[in-house]
Amino acid sequence: MIFCQIISAFHDLGFTTDDPVPAEVKNLRQLAISRFTKVPKRQQDPSYAEMVKRLTEGVPKDSSMLIEELLSRVDFGYMNGDKAKIEESCRRIIKSLLFLGFFDDS
Repeated sequence: MIFCQIISAFHDLGFTTDDPVPAEVKNLRQLAISRFTKVPKRQQDPSYAEMVKRLTEGVPKDSSMLIEELLSRVDFGYMNGDKAKIEESCRRIIKSLLFLGFFDDS
């Protein structure tokens, strides 16, 4: 189930597209930005912003901005507003992004 949530999130953001990677993209952060800017933000519950702020506390500004922008495009509708599930899913997505190197400059 965890893996499905992460793959679903990446699909929501446009990472699973077959579109070519732009030539100027040199790392995963730039790839993420080039993909998710084509996907509209989703309307989120007001408490969502507080949760994202809590999850990105102490994270460098460029990485926290990437997290905020990415998570604002993930469809959590299938979780029926369950805030605990949404937060846990966000934590797992962030951990996956970290593990995969999305916050590295190389």
